[in-house]
Amino acid sequence: MDKDLKYSKRSETDQVFRAINSLDRPTETTATDTSSSEQSVLTMSSLGKLGRFGNQLFQYAFLRICALQSKAQVECPAWIGQSLFGHTDPPITQRLPAAIEQLDQGEALFDAFPEFIPYIEKMAGAPSLRVGVEALEQGLTNVDLWGFFQVHTRFLQPHQTFFRSLFQPVSDLRDALEVGLAKLRSQGKTIICVQVPISLTRQWLVRTYLSYQGAGWRGVLRLFNIT
Repeated sequence: MDKDLKYSKRSETDQVFRAINSLDRPTETTATDTSSSEQSVLTMSSLGKLGRFGNQLFQYAFLRICALQSKAQVECPAWIGQSLFGHTDPPITQRLPAAIEQLDQGEALFDAFPEFIPYIEKMAGAPSLRVGVEALEQGLTNVDLWGFFQVHTRFLQPHQTFFRSLFQPVSDLRDALEVGLAKLRSQGKTIICVQVPISLTRQWLVRTYLSYQGAGWRGVLRLFNIT
């Protein structure tokens, strides 16, 4: 696997700096005027750099759904999903104005760190705009998405089938996973999957979760070999 596709352990702030610095890398063209282009484009230059694996799934889904709605060509850098899910989107060929995530409620990343926005605008050579969940229905074209885009699942529900289709493992992985899934399903119980960030210790995660559960939590701790 390409070393650039390894799982990131960087802090969120470090990841923002890394993503912004990546804008210094040359593209085939740096033109921001796409009015004469025959094909509308939607890019996410920060994909694979801003956020860890779980974040990247929602970022990529947002990118693809918005592009689907507007019939735009997707361009993005190399990220772990290319190895796991077989995606073959072309690399970014032009620098576009930034479309920065805005939440209806709460504080988005760039609300907490607004000082990053001028840097992104300077690198893009154009003013930015803010986008929210409405883009999932309206679509977007000729902008570069920035944010985590972990929207409420009610906004993703209309796109459920497409969302799931984006994250089907490649055949080599699928064959190995099916063996494990078959063993789990043979137990006849509900399967619950928890995506655990490397930065969180299993002790903290399990103790926090189980603190809200009823009797029997000590037995589960023993199952995880946690005392």
